[in-house]
Amino acid sequence: MTLGGVDVSDRIAGEVTIEAEEDSARIATVRLLLVAGESFASLSGAVLLIDVQHTRLSAWVRRFTGRVALPEIDAETGIATLHGTDGRRDSLALATRTELDALLGGFWSPHVFARYADSLQYAQDRLSTLPAAYDLDVYGAPRLTPWAGLASRLTLTDDDLADGSLAIQPAARQSVVNLVTNDNIGVQPVSTTPICHLADNKTLTNNPQPTLTGIAVPGMNIRVDIAGQVLTAVAGSTGSWSVTTKVLADGRYTPKVTLSAGAAACIMWGTPFQVARDGKGSAVTSESAMEQVVDCSLQYRYPRLHEYRRVINWSMGLSYGQFVQGRNGKPFKLPEKSLFRSAVESSGWKLRSEAWTAPLQGTQYVGYVDASGAIISGNPPSSAVAILTFRNDYTGPAADDPRCAGAVLQIARRVVQSMTERWRITVQAPDSVAALGTLKRQGQTVSMDASGLFDATAWTESTTMQPDIGTTTTDLTTLASASRDDANLALQTLAAIARRQILASHRTTRVQFKAQSNPLLDVDMGVTVNSVDMLASGKVARLVEHYDTSAGSAITDVELAISGLVAAGTANSDPILAPELTSLPNMSQADSADLGTCLEGLGTYSATTTGYTTGAAGDTSSEYPHEVAIAVPDIPVFLTDPVSRELAYNISVAIPVDTLEMR
Repeated sequence: MTLGGVDVSDRIAGEVTIEAEEDSARIATVRLLLVAGESFASLSGAVLLIDVQHTRLSAWVRRFTGRVALPEIDAETGIATLHGTDGRRDSLALATRTELDALLGGFWSPHVFARYADSLQYAQDRLSTLPAAYDLDVYGAPRLTPWAGLASRLTLTDDDLADGSLAIQPAARQSVVNLVTNDNIGVQPVSTTPICHLADNKTLTNNPQPTLTGIAVPGMNIRVDIAGQVLTAVAGSTGSWSVTTKVLADGRYTPKVTLSAGAAACIMWGTPFQVARDGKGSAVTSESAMEQVVDCSLQYRYPRLHEYRRVINWSMGLSYGQFVQGRNGKPFKLPEKSLFRSAVESSGWKLRSEAWTAPLQGTQYVGYVDASGAIISGNPPSSAVAILTFRNDYTGPAADDPRCAGAVLQIARRVVQSMTERWRITVQAPDSVAALGTLKRQGQTVSMDASGLFDATAWTESTTMQPDIGTTTTDLTTLASASRDDANLALQTLAAIARRQILASHRTTRVQFKAQSNPLLDVDMGVTVNSVDMLASGKVARLVEHYDTSAGSAITDVELAISGLVAAGTANSDPILAPELTSLPNMSQADSADLGTCLEGLGTYSATTTGYTTGAAGDTSSEYPHEVAIAVPDIPVFLTDPVSRELAYNISVAIPVDTLEMR
């Protein structure tokens, strides 16, 4: 044994013990005779090396490399008890994250663990996702040893074991975990929407079997959950659907609506309503409700972007001669470009682009009226009743004429919808469930919200702000610190933590014994015990070496971790991969619409008339407004109101089965 580079073997007083345990520092305890001049300062932190020669003819073998962490000095006896530890802690605490990633592997997510943890905590976090042990070998070199799959490198028989030392410490069933998920039910606030409501649009009914109705994409499958009832429908060609409940007791209800198309589905909460048979209940006015909701493992909220685009076309629809002839001897007016822009603005949509057809410039002959009153183009005969001349008092460039004879407008409406993915992670060991029954633990939970990182108002008010999604509904899952990759990594990390918990709980059975110290024995190896009473094989979980030079003894206490509690199973272990997510249908749209022209005396005007409407210039009897009105499609609530998706991430774990047979 050397201390600070000096051989102190002749100063050993009593027993030397070296304790090694998986995932822990190796600890040595030595009692040493003091010499003059030694102090706490000279002992603390000194490099401590312990080599052992098991027989006079064998080679010296290193059993400990470390430093003195705590010296205890007994002044009366002149003996110092030195407690040394290897460099496991420093090997993690002083490493960079990049070095730890390469050294340990595993999973780590800033949404699961502390984002700004120090290196030691970061390493422990990564290790909590691995079915493996990290420790240092006898020379202080780092190593990561898997719990399972180790070939047995040493076989011990009764000749190697101390009499009466072989024992089994079995795992208790209640300490085993074979299912980790999140399925507690709690009352939580939910955002309600008009996606589903009473057929009369009220929120109070005395009918205990009310009809519920709503609007969805034509052909969509609808499922309504209410008071334990499951009602189904398919949206018709107009998107409308309805269901009638079975008898409901008096009380308040919030329908839960699942909209599905193929393998993709989303969930919205409908308008709450009250059932009161005597009609004396109160109407429901709240836009939120407290409902029983099953927990999820990971909640990931982000903006879902939709865009509706429409091309609007307008042309005069009649000849210049007809415009000049007008009404009551007064010509009709061509529309100002500003009328179209105002119509777009008042619709709530945004103007993406505009193209105009300029009217005739200056004063131009456009036709004549014959004796029958018909408007004829071409050279007028002497019998013409009237000559038709179009006069444009604008004198600037034709492209800048404030009026137009035709228009093509591209308009758009952007919509930002709050999408929440509610992932339920289920990690289970099927063979263990079959053998022991379900032994469940609630998993860790994570919430991620990217919606606050996106300026939804600015995007909807703009036609140029990125991203430009065209007419493809886009889930904005690329935002910094809350991206799709971040969500996937969080899922994988949570699943890996649960997997380790399950595997760890199945290897708490210990086979314990004492044996003559063996220079090969360490916590990174598999060992087989072949006794007349037992056959056991497993990984060394802990060993304590006792060396007493005065007694000439070298005994080691050994614990083997035995994995199992189930028979050899058939389940496979699933790799923890990023989930594959089925996309929701594209809800953005593009279409076109032609605007008509309604001229007084030639068309019938009403408050719902769209297109260009006008009377004759200077006609004091004119009652038609001079305006442009456009019609735009309504944006349905299933594209504007909050929506969620219930998603599952399932991992199967195979339990390694070590040998443990009684004879």
